[in-house]
Amino acid sequence: GGVMTDLPLEALMIQEKRLFAELVKRGYAFSDPIYSLLFFSSTHLPYIRVTQQGMYDVMNKTVLFPTIMR
Repeated sequence: GGVMTDLPLEALMIQEKRLFAELVKRGYAFSDPIYSLLFFSSTHLPYIRVTQQGMYDVMNKTVLFPTIMR
């Protein structure tokens, strides 16, 4: 009954625990990976952000590395 998956809730819970375990194994120290993804793309915050246009330098208002490099 979810919006993003057809899996039953029990199977989704297992996948979520596996995802969190893999993130911790790779050094992720926070509790909410979705919040981190939102934070990385927030252009109202300074410095480098990941946006749909590519790696964006907020302070200089320039795209450092476009999404599609030609």
